[in-house]
Amino acid sequence: MIGLYSSLKELNKLGYKRQFTISCDMPFIKPKVIRYMSFNFKEYDYVIPQWNNGYIEPLFAIYPIKATLKMVVNCLESKKLKLTNLLDKKSTKRFISIENEIIKYDNDLNTFININKKQDVQIAKKKIKKK
Repeated sequence: MIGLYSSLKELNKLGYKRQFTISCDMPFIKPKVIRYMSFNFKEYDYVIPQWNNGYIEPLFAIYPIKATLKMVVNCLESKKLKLTNLLDKKSTKRFISIENEIIKYDNDLNTFININKKQDVQIAKKKIKKK
């Protein structure tokens, strides 16, 4: 949350309107997915990938800077650190189906692999060796 606050604050100062947020533990991001999300949904404030089970990927998403900055400040002050608290109710949102839409740009859905545990590192190593 602090990282988001820092980047949003600086981008707001520079006059940017939207931010593409990417987690630092996602080593296999496909640029095609970023392009698809960035250029096909400009009319929405938020653009967020969503799995068919309803789980969203808030650390691989587009956020409106001003609205999200306000939400981050509120979340930090109230110690509500769940990232789904950042979604401003008044803003427009586009949830993109990972299994139905994004898969067209990343057929193995490697973009959404996270490295959080030791076994995740082993999985990543195997994927790298396959290439």
